[in-house]
Amino acid sequence: MSRLIQILTAALMGILLSAYPSFAQTPVPAEREDHAQLRSILESVRESINAGEFEDVIAHFHSTFAATMIDQTLLTKPEDVKSYFEKWFKGEDAVIKKLTINPEADEKTIIFDGKYGLVYGSNKEIYEIATGNTYEINSRWTAMLIKDGGKWKLLSIHNGVNFLDNPVLSAAGGSTLYFGIGGVVVGILLTLMVAWIRRRLS
Repeated sequence: MSRLIQILTAALMGILLSAYPSFAQTPVPAEREDHAQLRSILESVRESINAGEFEDVIAHFHSTFAATMIDQTLLTKPEDVKSYFEKWFKGEDAVIKKLTINPEADEKTIIFDGKYGLVYGSNKEIYEIATGNTYEINSRWTAMLIKDGGKWKLLSIHNGVNFLDNPVLSAAGGSTLYFGIGGVVVGILLTLMVAWIRRRLS
């Protein structure tokens, strides 16, 4: 009886394995290719930004996209991306001299139906300001991607920082305090000057 059970079990396992070979094996190579392409997008964006070749990033966006930048500016067209980086990084009035980023994904992209991807992670951004100051900011980002024509494209990305705890805010707060104290001192000096003039005229 036990011999019969062993034979039936072996036969059943053989049927299951032969019935689902594509389910067990086929998705693996395709998934590896997807993740390799997704990692290459992250690397390409990092290299382009760090090299100052900002317009190269546009190639990774889908024709319909939404990108919320770290200052919460919303970009939805290629010309938006171009003008945004020109405003902050190029030209005589550019505020930022150089930007260095190091984005890292928390985990592999979660792929839905082989077509949509969700990924999120952290980023360390170093800003070299035209005034000579350097600020390092830790940010968080979330991105949605779509596979279109066999290629993954950014559908949306949102970048944000802890506005309650970052060096730029601290510097701005320090400047506010500095100018506030300066204003008080100037006010006192003006009051004393007015009093002195009145005494001279009386």
